[in-house]
Amino acid sequence: MTILINEEKIDFTLENEKTFTDVLSSVETWLNKAGMTTTRIKWNSSYIFPKDLSAVGGTPVSSIGMLEFSASPVTLKRSEELASLLDYLVKLKNAIIKFDKKILSELLPQFPDAEETLAAYLPDLAIEGKDNITEQLSRLLEGSTPEMIGLLKEKEKTTLESALSDAIGILGAVSSCLKANNGVLSSVSIDELEPVVARLGDVPVLLQTGKDSQAMEAIAKFSEMAQAFLDKAGNMFSTNPKGFSIDGKPFDEYSRSLNELLRELVGAFEKKDYILIGDLCEYEIQPRITKIIDKVKGSLSA
Repeated sequence: MTILINEEKIDFTLENEKTFTDVLSSVETWLNKAGMTTTRIKWNSSYIFPKDLSAVGGTPVSSIGMLEFSASPVTLKRSEELASLLDYLVKLKNAIIKFDKKILSELLPQFPDAEETLAAYLPDLAIEGKDNITEQLSRLLEGSTPEMIGLLKEKEKTTLESALSDAIGILGAVSSCLKANNGVLSSVSIDELEPVVARLGDVPVLLQTGKDSQAMEAIAKFSEMAQAFLDKAGNMFSTNPKGFSIDGKPFDEYSRSLNELLRELVGAFEKKDYILIGDLCEYEIQPRITKIIDKVKGSLSA
């Protein structure tokens, strides 16, 4: 059996997997530990959809041949789920306000699927002074038809519209956070980071001239921005980490080595080892982060 993840062959050691379903479960567990999730599966050149699993799930491992997985960061999948849910809720709210029977007849049968996703994100959430949002929507929309919506009393209709507005507002905020955490690097973020990186080169001089507070400020600013930059760069190259290497090392490995140096820098500050602080900033950390920036800039302009 051959397994590819994002077109990269992986060494997968069978343990207790006997069937197609067992293998899917094990691969998904492995991906989840790496912060990833399956987005698409291809088996011997044919895509497999959830509806197909009951028919092929019992296939023995010896008959599988090749399995190809497409995977993406969990946050990206959540972001896409939320975007779809928000789009649905906004359309539903507008259709209810306008009492558009045609749109309602299309949207209301989709509510059970939307309800499941909604419950996952807002399981016990209630606005102060109101009932649980998901429960309100379920009570008023489950099994509803356009005609039933038209028969709602004014108070019930107001409650429904209010619950939809609350859900849209809260989920919109969650979606914005996910997009920020999973954002694509831009030249603006790099332009903001580069002068902060350059400032690291001044740290030894600042320490030698007694300007400890300025040195600490420069390092604190760098640490904050560098971590956000590394997280976004990691997301950017997570679908094909082997395709992005520095000094012969995959991005993840190179990034970890930089994080280890940052931890060493914190330890040096605690010990007030100013010589080590200066050496780390000037000869270790600054050159490494500069190489990552150059690689990312090259990828963005490609």
